[in-house]
Amino acid sequence: MKRQRVGVSAGYETPQEALEAADFLEVKTVSREEAAAVREASGKPVFLHLQYLPEGEYLLATSFLFENIRDGLEAVWEAVRPPHISLHFGPAAARIELSGDSYMVIGLEPPLPRERILLYLEKNLRFLRSICPGSLVLMENIEFVPEFLSRGGYRFIGEARFFSDSVTTWKNAGLLDGIVFDIAHGLIASGNHPLYNGLAQRNRAWTDAVGTDETYGAALKDLGPEDLLRAYRAYIDQMPLDLIREIHLSGIHRTGEGVWVDAHDEVGELELEALRILLHHHALREDENLAVTLEYNRKPDRIRPQIEKIRNFLCTH
Repeated sequence: MKRQRVGVSAGYETPQEALEAADFLEVKTVSREEAAAVREASGKPVFLHLQYLPEGEYLLATSFLFENIRDGLEAVWEAVRPPHISLHFGPAAARIELSGDSYMVIGLEPPLPRERILLYLEKNLRFLRSICPGSLVLMENIEFVPEFLSRGGYRFIGEARFFSDSVTTWKNAGLLDGIVFDIAHGLIASGNHPLYNGLAQRNRAWTDAVGTDETYGAALKDLGPEDLLRAYRAYIDQMPLDLIREIHLSGIHRTGEGVWVDAHDEVGELELEALRILLHHHALREDENLAVTLEYNRKPDRIRPQIEKIRNFLCTH
């Protein structure tokens, strides 16, 4: 198999040994200082993943116009000329909070209508195109967490068909170069959403209400890892895999309610099997330009071993 690039999400606290082990780094904060520091410490290409503002606030790409942070974005772009700039297909609410260690979005307002979500994302794509010439602009798929926990923070955006149709339209319009496929998000969306996990066949109300009551969580508990991977295959069948330019990889976690969440834990066998399925599903394993990014920073001394684990996996699968 051709050697593919393996990178890691990075910031001020990323240890030097991890910077040296990676082929590229990805910064998640719109901060010229942080991006430049990572670039100087590593000498490696720096991608920009638009997730946080400098003060730590979550960047709401579906309700906030990037024009409002033009100076910050231009400064980052000038400092590191990122080969990739990516943003989330979400969240579904204009005001949110993040829940503890699970990085789960909880909506503080009713979910936005689909049309509003698409309007803001398209405006932000047009803006990025105008100020970041030469950078690939990518959109990342988002997970789904049932509404009895997330209060509508993921409504619509975790649907594979909604994502696929939208990014394909933007790609054809020249606003988008491709997608970031997040393995954890794909597993979580497919495992938690009745469109993919088979629970819609047991109770149509669960599809219409997308898990607004805890009885849905009880049903989720009956689904095991094999059911999860079966649902994942159904999910990726509806995704535009030919548009993948980057893959995000991290470990997921299951709550006591039976719900899968994006814990950014260490990558395990479940996530690697999902990666293998994805790579073989659309001949991605032959794409030497594909970038695989580890999203993990819980224990600094565990970052480099995971980079090597992923690299070895790619070389043997």
